[in-house]
This record gives sequence, structure tokens and C-alpha cells, in this order.
Amino acid sequence: MTALEAYATDNDELYAPAGRTGDCVVSALDHQLEWYYENTYPTRRAPSVDPWGRPYHIVISNSRKLYALYSLGPDGKLEEIAEQFLESLKQDQLRAGDLKERQTSRNVIVVPGNLRFAPAEVLRPLGPSR
Repeated sequence: MTALEAYATDNDELYAPAGRTGDCVVSALDHQLEWYYENTYPTRRAPSVDPWGRPYHIVISNSRKLYALYSLGPDGKLEEIAEQFLESLKQDQLRAGDLKERQTSRNVIVVPGNLRFAPAEVLRPLGPSR
């Protein structure tokens, strides 16, 4: 996420190069951005697998102005509500409030500045959404 935020700062608040929208695993995104940040983050790599041993994924919206990092969770599947959220993000159909609300899910989804979906045991200590 740090490389994406740095890339956006340098590129008119766009999170990816042209043609790099959609869904991919984090290790592929790491590879896509390494040419841009090879001197900035030479030894840092994003964790490529979640606690269940599955690859972390990232979705970058069609406008390249929004992204979400996500895990498929313990069963390796997206819940329907999480899948709908990610599709809306990809299509640039989310409102600002859609990014702030926290929701219990087997999946973990992080959008810039907010843990959006997570298991109850993760969300409970964080308190209500703001």
C-alpha cells in the first residue's frame, strides 16, 4: 500500500499506470511497480500471502483513483457482499460513505485509510466506524 500511495502522490493521485486496473495478486502488483520504485524500496516487498496461505489480492478501479487490498479469508472464497463491494469499487460506483463503514465478514478488505471488511474478532477492538 505504501508503494501505491507513493505512486499516486507522484502521478496525479492515480494508483496505477495506464492499463493496470482490475484485479491481481499483490506479488504481481509488486512486480509491476518495482520498475518505478526499485531505488526507493530496494529490500521491501509486500507480504504475498494471507494468514491462511493464500495470495493477497488487490483491485484498482477503472479510473485508477481507488484501490482495495483483500484476502479471500479462511475458506478461500469471497462472500457475496464483499464481492459486490469490490465490483462496485472496480467500476467506480462507490460513494465516500461506502469506504468508511466497517462490516463483519470472513474476508478482509482494506481501502485507503480504512479496514472495511474483517472478522468480528478483528473489528470489535477497533470500535464503531467513523
